[in-house]
This record gives sequence, C-alpha cells and structure tokens, in this order.
Amino acid sequence: MTREIELSAGTLDYTDTGGEGPVLLLLHGLMMDASLWDEVVADLGPGYRCLAPVLPLGAHRRPMKPDADLSLPGIARLVTEFTDRLGLNDVTVVANDTGGAIAQLLIADPSQCVARVARVVLVSCDAFENFPPGLTGKTLVAAGRLPAALFGLFMQQLRLRPVRRLPIAFGWLTKRGDAATARWIKPVLTDSAIRRDTVRVLRAIAANKRLLIRAAESLPGFNRPALVVWARGDRVMPPEHGIHLAELLPDAKLTEVDDSYTLVPLDQPGQLAELIDVFVGARRLSSATRAGALAGLVAGLVEGGGPGGEELQGVVGRGAWLGGVGRDPQAGVGGEVEGLERERELADDRVVEPLDAGAVEAHVVGGPPEPEVLAPGGQLTDEVRQRLVVRVVARLGAQHGDDVLSLAFPVGVELGRRGVEEQEPGAVGRLSGAGKDRGE
Repeated sequence: MTREIELSAGTLDYTDTGGEGPVLLLLHGLMMDASLWDEVVADLGPGYRCLAPVLPLGAHRRPMKPDADLSLPGIARLVTEFTDRLGLNDVTVVANDTGGAIAQLLIADPSQCVARVARVVLVSCDAFENFPPGLTGKTLVAAGRLPAALFGLFMQQLRLRPVRRLPIAFGWLTKRGDAATARWIKPVLTDSAIRRDTVRVLRAIAANKRLLIRAAESLPGFNRPALVVWARGDRVMPPEHGIHLAELLPDAKLTEVDDSYTLVPLDQPGQLAELIDVFVGARRLSSATRAGALAGLVAGLVEGGGPGGEELQGVVGRGAWLGGVGRDPQAGVGGEVEGLERERELADDRVVEPLDAGAVEAHVVGGPPEPEVLAPGGQLTDEVRQRLVVRVVARLGAQHGDDVLSLAFPVGVELGRRGVEEQEPGAVGRLSGAGKDRGE
C-alpha cells in the first residue's frame, strides 16, 4: 500500500505491506525510487512487513522544502526520522547502490537509528573511495555542477533507450531493468523543483567525497548480524569492496550473485529475496535457545542420557528432512557443546535460559534405509552417529510463537556453521521444549 508521511524535510511517499512479520526497511539509490524493490517484496511474500520510502535522490515526485538538508548525512537523518515516526523496532535495513551508503551512515553513527536496527543487508553499494561510484556516478555528479535548467537538458538525452544503456548512464547498473530506469527519470525531466533537489544532492556528494572512507572507520563498532550481497560481475561497485565490508563488520557474511550488475533487486530479485529470507529467518530463534536445544539433544542422544531403546525403535522411519526457518541451508550455532546447558547467554537483548538437557524430549524419526539404529545398551550405532540431521522445535516466548530450525552437524564434536554441500541424510531427530524468556 502506498502512503505518505510529513517529515521535517518534506513529504515522503512510501510503500508499506503491513503485517506482523519481521520489519524490512528497503533503501534505494540515486536516480531511483522504491519500485526498485517491487519484485523482491513480491517474492518475499506476506511473511514480512516491507517498508520502502521514496527518498529525495532524484526520482522522487514530491519536492523537498527549500531548507532541507539533502546531503547523504541529511538523508540518513531523514531515514532515522522516518523510523522514529513509524515506531519501527528490530528493523532489518536492506540497501542497494547509494542506499547502501545511507545504510553505512546509519550503522556507523550512534546518533542515527542504529538503536532500532537489528541487522543490515548491503547489496552492491557505494563504499570507501568509490563515491561517487564508477563511471556512472562520476558522470552524474559532474552534470550536477550545471545550473538546474542545464542539468535538465543534459538529462533529456536519457529519454532514448540507447543512451540509457550507455555505461555512463544505467548500462552498467542493470542488465534487465531498462523499463524501471525509463520510469525513474521522468520526475527530473518534467519537474523543475525535482531538478533543483537533485542538483543539491549531487553537489553535496561532490563536496564530501571522503564521506564513506570516514564512515568505514566506524563499521567495526556495528556488532549485529550483517549480510553483504555483491554482484560477481559488477562493473560499478568493485567486488573487492564487498569482501572488505564483510571483513570490517564483525558479524557479517558475504554472498556473491551471478548474472547481475549492481541493481541486484532488478536483475536477480528471486535470489536476493531468498538470501534475505534465509538471513532474517535464520535468526528468529535466539542464539541461546538454539545452543541450549542442541546441548540437550547431544546430551540426550549422544551421551546416552536420552530416551530408551523402546522409544527410539518405536518411531524409526526412513528418509531425512532438510530445510528450516526461511529455507535456511546454513543454519547453525557456534561454540562447543560442553557447558551450554549450564550457562545463560544474553541474546536478542533478553536473558534467555537455555533448555536443560534433562527437560527435553528427543526422538529419532527417520534415518538411512535399513540401518540398525540402536547398538547394544541403547546407544546409537556408529553409522547413525556419523551425522545427524535434526529437526528442532523451540519456543521463544508467546510473542514469537513456534519456529522450526534445520541443523546439520557432526555429532560429538564442536558445533559450527555447516554449508549445504556438507549435509548428508542421516538419522533425523526431533527435540521439543520451552526456553524461558525472562526478559518479558
């Protein structure tokens, strides 16, 4: 649903899908609008509340106030005001192109909405010295030195598709999104007030080219989950910048996308939606609850303190179950088994008491064809012990309800992140229990 909100700089249009799911705040880039995210939002489906403001970056349709601060730090403050006015919390900021620059300013500056930001997804974006980015950004910022009227004449050339497809325009930004780019340039071609806003934005960029170099110095202070998604063939945003961003952010993962230029939301919307779904969905269970559940499972099934042979034999079947929250292929926990069920951990800003090994119920519900599941004495056989694929049900308070998480790990060794290529069908276990959330 398209809505509007009156902020200090002027009126912003924004889309809001509504719903009770995790909140995604989607930030677009220069000379773009919120429609950059349309296909990604459609692919994510109704399980998320997606908000996409139309920022004053050249494709907006409502001119800002004459005294509005249209520098990137000013627009970052506008995003903070937007989240404050809507009362958004536990937000995942997803940002592409110059929207990624704005996201970096948000998480690097404690005075911005970092208190509301739970995680961030940076998708092929401006970073470090690549600001303005590539030939495209440098050409646009150079044109911004012209008076607004002459800037409008320069932009008139983009009415022609062959011009839009040039490397100095949108040609190296998207492989498949020309229809969107033709739509985005209309406001600057038809509205003198929008041209004036755009020139102000471009001149502010030209005056502060080291902005993101300084912001990068503060990125290690953002210790919340981060996902860096980069187009492997990006010609505007250097792929090595994605690697460097993932190294700077303490809890970051890097994923590269094939067959795409910078605007991954246009070129590979389904793959991006899947990556976001995995990243956000995998963290709906608190780390302490997952750790406690796994500790209980290992203590119960592997160390011999679990259910007896008759219980196990009564539910043995065939096959294996893979998948999990948000179709997560890499869900896992870090740390060692030893001591997890005894220690409390601070997770998701709440103290959560991990499940106690003696209070869980675990069953093997499937396994390889024709295995001997139990060895003499009620122990699992070596064949089954080699690898368990576990279906975990944990309860994280009434507000979150039940979540299901798929985990694959070698039994009896240190637990860590496991890639889908390492997963092999083995015995399947089920663990049920309740984690006590003492923060509510």
